[in-house]
Amino acid sequence: MKTLKIFIFSIIPLFAVLIFATILLKNLEHRDIIYTERPDDLVTYLTGELYEKTLINGKYYYVINQPTMIVSSFPVEKGSNTYRIFLVGESFVMGIPYVDQRQILSAYGDMSNWLWALLSMRYPNVNFEVINAGGASENSIKISQVVDELIKVHPDLIIIAAGNNEGWVQTTSLNQELHQWAVYRALKKTLLPSVIRSTRPYFAPQDPDTQAIEKQFQKNINHIISSAQKMRVPILFCTMPINWRYDGGGPQVEMIPMVAHDKFIVDGIKLMDNEQYERANDVFLQSSNSVLAMRYIAELYEKQGQVEKAKDFYRSYVQALPLNRTRPSYNNFIRSIVKEHGLLYVDLESIADNQSPTGIADKELFWDWCHLTWQGYYLMAREIQLVMIDKIFKSKIGTPLQEPTVQEIIDRYHWQALYTTYLDRFGWRRR
Repeated sequence: MKTLKIFIFSIIPLFAVLIFATILLKNLEHRDIIYTERPDDLVTYLTGELYEKTLINGKYYYVINQPTMIVSSFPVEKGSNTYRIFLVGESFVMGIPYVDQRQILSAYGDMSNWLWALLSMRYPNVNFEVINAGGASENSIKISQVVDELIKVHPDLIIIAAGNNEGWVQTTSLNQELHQWAVYRALKKTLLPSVIRSTRPYFAPQDPDTQAIEKQFQKNINHIISSAQKMRVPILFCTMPINWRYDGGGPQVEMIPMVAHDKFIVDGIKLMDNEQYERANDVFLQSSNSVLAMRYIAELYEKQGQVEKAKDFYRSYVQALPLNRTRPSYNNFIRSIVKEHGLLYVDLESIADNQSPTGIADKELFWDWCHLTWQGYYLMAREIQLVMIDKIFKSKIGTPLQEPTVQEIIDRYHWQALYTTYLDRFGWRRR
């Protein structure tokens, strides 16, 4: 009994210190004096509330103000003639390079704005709230947490496009729960400091256990479906368009297999450009980087008009070396799971591929490894809109007006800057 009392009285001060530290840290964070989030955790875990109820001009709004997301708001009370739609995903959904969390660019040209414009012009008597809930660099762990919060505000539809940035495997779900505790975050940030940005790999690190990565992705997608069905919130899944030809050009970091560093790849490309295809193939096969060689063997077959062989090699290349792109197997999983549950679905991978005469997505559709040009974002939004109208709005609202052209949308909403914005001055380089 005496021992028990000693134990109890010895841990009481510890609990008191932890409680005091928690209150102090939360207060300092709320006042923006300190920040306990590590960048790697910021894109993986949702800390605190996704949105706050705020009074703006005499009306209450939910305001999303997360470091990885753009600031957006929507009314607490949804009108009777209003459709509330969220787009959830990573920077592809956010709309980089036209829209990002810093809000320093034109703030349109992304899928959410194109979707809102298309629906609003086709159903002018309906109020569409199309809210961009994409987050830069987020993976499916964070995306599933965002969906958990969004279903609480009773949206009419959540559109999910996920698969990029997968590469880190969560060791335990306990870490996710502990991350909500300010003291834990502060200790983790102190004991596990972030990598210096100048030496940091541009792409998400890839855990060597690719099966574990894929199982985690599947688990997160299944969690999203379960949560949405429990709350009876309709969801629409999208596969991700894939920039098959992207070969890692970009920041000079060690983990990216730069083409110029491989003599056999360089020599093989020269032979391929001179249409010496057999010799080029032999040279590519001599490269020690078999994954990168697959990418150029794919191009070799593509140049010879052997599209199906080219596709097989491109798929193998991206599956082995995603470089922040979605792996083809992830898209295949989305296709199977939506069929199993009878969910709404848009195959953005196929849409991107079908725009090319060869059936292999044109690199001109992409800004970089996974982000699109504004024309590409429009194309994706247009296809999502067509599915929504066919599967939802025709029966609920009626037949829409004729679909506007791109130019009509740009003129209506004064988006002419899309033609002239010089994005390179913001540090973006088209690759």
